[in-house]
Amino acid sequence: MRVIFPSEQAFLHAAVARVDIYDGGGLGDKSPDAICRALSRNPPTPPAGVQPLATTGNRGACELRDGGATLTGVGVGRRVIFVEAQGFDSQAILRGCTVQDIFGEPEELSGADAATAADVSAIALVEVPLAILPDFPAGPAGCADIVEKCEEAVECRP
Repeated sequence: MRVIFPSEQAFLHAAVARVDIYDGGGLGDKSPDAICRALSRNPPTPPAGVQPLATTGNRGACELRDGGATLTGVGVGRRVIFVEAQGFDSQAILRGCTVQDIFGEPEELSGADAATAADVSAIALVEVPLAILPDFPAGPAGCADIVEKCEEAVECRP
């Protein structure tokens, strides 16, 4: 999966992020759209009786960038993929939810996507765009760029 941050600054402000995957095969209040709507509220709470099939738990944002999160037990079928990033004050600052049909057959990927998928032994890529939430920090991050944050391990706390 590829988590799409709205900007480099948004990524720099993210201390941790988590990915939760839900079964999206339900109907009514357990439908994929209902699950995404429930997870978009504050606090994000899935509908009653809906539990994640898999979760990364909170991971450093750089771990997600580098493919350091593995999710098992997802299986095939319609899935709801939810991502939330928190800032350095533990407040949710970014969220995204998407619905994707997961199959066991590889997709035809080309160029950079093919190389990216091969690097993490994937057969397809699912994109999850994140949106900025009201608690997003107003000022600049405390580090200059992604290299400083992820490779030099500079804390980006504003």
